[in-house]
Amino acid sequence: MWQVTQQQTLAAPNRRVMVALLLPMFASLLSISSVMVALPAIEAGLGATSSDLQWILSGYALAFGVGMVLSRVK
Repeated sequence: MWQVTQQQTLAAPNRRVMVALLLPMFASLLSISSVMVALPAIEAGLGATSSDLQWILSGYALAFGVGMVLSRVK
């Protein structure tokens, strides 16, 4: 027979909290990574320099971060 200890009972909510915290971070990382994958096409299509690409990536990350913060305002 299996016996559930108090430590195992406390572990389940902790895992849910961890998943709830890691999912938005993963979504953010995935979003920024998709822009990074598109940078060579942006460079070729627009004739952008490496400095321009850095501005594009920084601007996207800033806009994405501001959007995430504003979406939490009640």
